[in-house]
Amino acid sequence: MYLFYVDECGRPSLEDKSLTADPWFVMAAVGIRSSQWLLIDAEIIRLKRKYFPRIKPLKVELKSTNIRSAGGPHPRWPFSELKPDALQSLVEELYTIYDAFELPLFTVTINRQEHKEKYTVQGYRPDPPYQLAFRMLVERIDWFLENQNEGKPLQDSEFGFIILDEYVGQYKVTRSNLLWYQESGTFAKTNIDFVKEVPFFNVSEYSQLLSLPDLVAYNVYHRFRYDKPDYPFYQRIKPHLYRRNGRLWGYGLKVFPDRKAPPDER
Repeated sequence: MYLFYVDECGRPSLEDKSLTADPWFVMAAVGIRSSQWLLIDAEIIRLKRKYFPRIKPLKVELKSTNIRSAGGPHPRWPFSELKPDALQSLVEELYTIYDAFELPLFTVTINRQEHKEKYTVQGYRPDPPYQLAFRMLVERIDWFLENQNEGKPLQDSEFGFIILDEYVGQYKVTRSNLLWYQESGTFAKTNIDFVKEVPFFNVSEYSQLLSLPDLVAYNVYHRFRYDKPDYPFYQRIKPHLYRRNGRLWGYGLKVFPDRKAPPDER
């Protein structure tokens, strides 16, 4: 069984006044085998105790905004107490988790302005970006599990449960939508066969593993928000983005509305 931890970066509103200046919204998932869960959780606790020895691990949230704040004018506690070399070491050890456990990553990036304009011109009401991204993310996760289960009997197949960072107002609609996808399919898949149950919501303050999709979502957001495909931390997670039949663009890196893939992201 896989657990897919999901987080987002950017604003999902279509009415946001900043739509033109910052249209990007990203949702990301990290796949974790159930057999890896305790090991990864223990590794995150080890890092927290190593770098913040006087603080209880649950009091330290390894989020992208917290880590990045340490280099700015208003660093967040307890990252404000880390020296630059210690911060760099923490970040490297944190990113090593993706490598050591070979975690598959999935991302959906929506240009909210283009999405809104496209469907408004056609006379349709555009789907809310949060739910649109979630639907596309479920498709890609199901493709991944489909590949993992190829040739296996049903009793040996791996299934996936989704755990999202809590987002106010999204629980009921996200839960009902996933049940609908399982029954009726999505855009690109007529059946969702391996993503089971309803999505679970947790709070990042109390879920250590929700830090992993948080970092991925921000790195992909930064890549598009600032048009920096060479952003070092994006490059750091890029090898782990899911590829289907060798293709990255449209799968581990889904961009909507569709656009031509850059040569190094095909």
